[in-house]
Amino acid sequence: MLSKLIECFRGSKGLLTVCLALVTLLAGIAVGQETTGSIAGQVTDASGSAVPNAKVEVSGGSLPQPISVISDATGLFQISNVPAGVYTVTGTAQGFSMVRKTTVPVNLGRATRVDFKMEVGQVTESVVINADAVMVDTSSSSSAINVDKTFFLTSSRKAAAFMTS
Repeated sequence: MLSKLIECFRGSKGLLTVCLALVTLLAGIAVGQETTGSIAGQVTDASGSAVPNAKVEVSGGSLPQPISVISDATGLFQISNVPAGVYTVTGTAQGFSMVRKTTVPVNLGRATRVDFKMEVGQVTESVVINADAVMVDTSSSSSAINVDKTFFLTSSRKAAAFMTS
């Protein structure tokens, strides 16, 4: 059976068939790839009540300039289209101390959850939290994988080995 399959792919027509099959397969994979992630969360005060109109800013990583959003009436915010990387996320609101979270990872196709618990204080006061964000995306049931150039090198070697056998 395998020998008949290999015989089918010998010659220019067989090679063309294999190439077309690979292009079709890879085109379907490329359509589903994502190039960015997002950061979402909620801004609350010490009692757990929502803090509306809080400014949340993402900076660092591969961003040429910071991205800022304002939390809604329930304290929720979302920053979409953030390139994969590690960022600093800052929350500020009038009457509260600034809260800064460093080393916040953003992965492709994932929403990183960053919640802010604001403390009453002067605007000049700040709280810095040096903790990594939880890497579990509870807002989605999708799965994703980050691939690098070794994935493509390994795949192309396997394809070449198949075609020469």
